[in-house]
Amino acid sequence: MEKKELHPQIFLIKDFLSQDECDQYINRSEEQQFEEAKISVYGRQLMNKGIRNNDRLMMFDESIAEGLLKELQNFYLRNRKAIIF
Repeated sequence: MEKKELHPQIFLIKDFLSQDECDQYINRSEEQQFEEAKISVYGRQLMNKGIRNNDRLMMFDESIAEGLLKELQNFYLRNRKAIIF
């Protein structure tokens, strides 16, 4: 894994996921149904294709979230001198 700065406040972690992990997430997402993405206006979800015109899939899986967070924490601990927030 390697940090690549895209902007002073935005960075990419190259190779954060392996090719197999990417394929697993893609396959899992393709088994689900995507929906049109809405925008949040004063706490309400509204459709406005002039602002946001894409589909999305929201997955709520605590074990996946915990695994990704652990991997990110490990990356941070190994690279904390190079990462400034």
